[in-house]
Amino acid sequence: MSDIRRASVYALVLVLLLTTLYIQRWMAPVVLALPLLIGVVVTLALTTLTIGQLNLVSGFLISALIGLGVAFGVHLYLRFLEHLPAAESREAAMRRAFVGTFPACFTAAATTAAAFLAMTISDFRGFREYGQIAAGGVMLTLVSTFLVLPPLAMVISRRKTARRYRLPFGFNRRLALAMVVAGGGFFAFSLLVSPRVGWRNDFRELRGHSQAVEFYEYVQDALGGSLSPAAVMVDSVEDARRAEQIIEPYTRGKNSPIVRTISLASMVPDDVAAKRGIFQEVEAKLRGVLAEKIGAEDRKRVEEALELARARPWTVEQIPDVFRKQFYSLDEKNTFVLAWPRSALYLDAELFAWADLLAEIQGKLRRAGIEATVLDENRIGARVVREVRRVWPRVFAYAAVAVVLLLALDFRSPRKVLMLSGALGVGLVWIIGGMYITCLLYTSDAADESSRGG
Repeated sequence: MSDIRRASVYALVLVLLLTTLYIQRWMAPVVLALPLLIGVVVTLALTTLTIGQLNLVSGFLISALIGLGVAFGVHLYLRFLEHLPAAESREAAMRRAFVGTFPACFTAAATTAAAFLAMTISDFRGFREYGQIAAGGVMLTLVSTFLVLPPLAMVISRRKTARRYRLPFGFNRRLALAMVVAGGGFFAFSLLVSPRVGWRNDFRELRGHSQAVEFYEYVQDALGGSLSPAAVMVDSVEDARRAEQIIEPYTRGKNSPIVRTISLASMVPDDVAAKRGIFQEVEAKLRGVLAEKIGAEDRKRVEEALELARARPWTVEQIPDVFRKQFYSLDEKNTFVLAWPRSALYLDAELFAWADLLAEIQGKLRRAGIEATVLDENRIGARVVREVRRVWPRVFAYAAVAVVLLLALDFRSPRKVLMLSGALGVGLVWIIGGMYITCLLYTSDAADESSRGG
């Protein structure tokens, strides 16, 4: 939550700072920020009424909406300032700016929303909700911009301070050719290195570095396994005992996938009825010894043994609440068996293996007549990674088709659609090249830090 708040504030401040420096009007942050914030707030309000909440994935959408939504305001406001010096009134300048920018901004918003909606095909709730909220948010910021910004800009702006905005450098054929050559070269480079860009599958690196993470890893190494156990929920303590017996083979050996298990069943004696008969037999024999003539010291020892033989086994209810309640659901209708994985589960291959193992154990428990539900955050992590790998080609394909169709409906010119979609495709390939370079820099920094003992 702290990261989400900071990212949102930084995004808003940086966006407004950059636009203010370019527009060179002190009131520009007010003109651009108010419509943008209204769009974001309305998006969050509708999210609360429909979906109910943000999640870890959709939480960072606020920063994305700020970056995407401010573009509409920048286009409209700059076009208004461009028309203002020659227009007969501020209303006329705003009318021309509105008519000149709304169709293009609407097409941009619609294609962006369509691309986000492609994420709703995912079975993973985090991605599905992200796509729904993002698509709605983009359209809402567009509406907010074209409703709120025009009257606000007309009230604040003054004609005598208006000026035209041009590129700070001359644009000619030679510069265009240089840009095409440079862009084409980087495009070829990106295609060449694209097979080397893969998944970042080490969650240790993704978590970053902090004292908390270092201490977590220190304790984890000391205990010889993960600190995040899987919880197998069953209906009774007796089911928990049977579940531990089924899981026990997976804890044998130094390379076993499970380090240890614990439940309420492992805190109380098992098979009490059979053992009670043994203790009664021991008690009868000790009484027989007492009936004999023995020394005082031996008699005392036999009496102590007799007192132990008469002891009754403790029950679950006698376990202190501070321990017992941790193994019960809130309504105390279900109890848990905790199983700690041996692996730290940093690599996605380890996550997949752990998730498959839990599914195997759950299957065995149910075949044994034990109704078991497995609760584990690492299992969710494995599902998320698998879902991303499974669904991203379809999401990409659906988004590409939606964008091309919307462009075709708007421009109705194959040449223009090809030009725009081609530019978009080149940009996507450039992203791959940028990721490859970033990965090289990251690997180099990590190697330098490791060589310094960091």
